[in-house]
Amino acid sequence: MDTKVEPQEAAGEQAPTYGDAVDRVIDLADQWRETARHTGGELADAILNCACALEREFGVLKRVVGIYMVDRAFGGHEEGGWYYDTGVLFKDFEPIICRGNEEARAAHAKCEAYIAEHKMNDGRHDPNSVLCEGWYASWAFSGDAAPDHFPAVKPRYE
Repeated sequence: MDTKVEPQEAAGEQAPTYGDAVDRVIDLADQWRETARHTGGELADAILNCACALEREFGVLKRVVGIYMVDRAFGGHEEGGWYYDTGVLFKDFEPIICRGNEEARAAHAKCEAYIAEHKMNDGRHDPNSVLCEGWYASWAFSGDAAPDHFPAVKPRYE
């Protein structure tokens, strides 16, 4: 006798997604951090370790999104020539620290809205143009501090 049961969605509800699970992990980690802050001692350390482990397990990384003046730099003559993106942080806009993809997407949207509202790219050539002398764009990096420029080291052709 076959007793296999097919999973079914509840009426009127969507099945949870991986993103929902990650958001729940972020919420739990935040609650545990707050608990640890008020608890102190070894218990606090254990709680913080659990929160960090959950974030690592589910790939929840801190990201920072900022506005950069981006341009293309010539990398070398190999295979007909190659280029790479460079950027310098626009200091008049405070970079946004994010946790998880949803926050990063919202931060990108906020940066792009700022660029559009202030018409920062008006009159500038597209980054793919040889006439381009820079283009404002939002860029994300892992961690909680926006680098002043990128890349840190010129890439090499291999």
